[in-house]
Amino acid sequence: MAASVETTETNEPMTFKPKTIQEILKLHFKKKEKTRISGDALRLTTEVIRVFVKEASARAALQAENSAEKEVTMDHLEKILPQLILDF
Repeated sequence: MAASVETTETNEPMTFKPKTIQEILKLHFKKKEKTRISGDALRLTTEVIRVFVKEASARAALQAENSAEKEVTMDHLEKILPQLILDF
């Protein structure tokens, strides 16, 4: 039985570590020492990224299925990406 989009192979909910998201955000801060992100903003950003990745993987899987392929490739992701970005 394949893992659903909602969970990992160990049936744990798919998520990102907030610290990882915080470090990624810091890469884009202009004044790294003075810019801060609140806990609520970090949790919200982490959730938005989780939903975005979940939707991208589901759409790419559907694209692969429509192409009669059993494996999702970067080509499938590239095909769904423009519309995904417009939807978000």
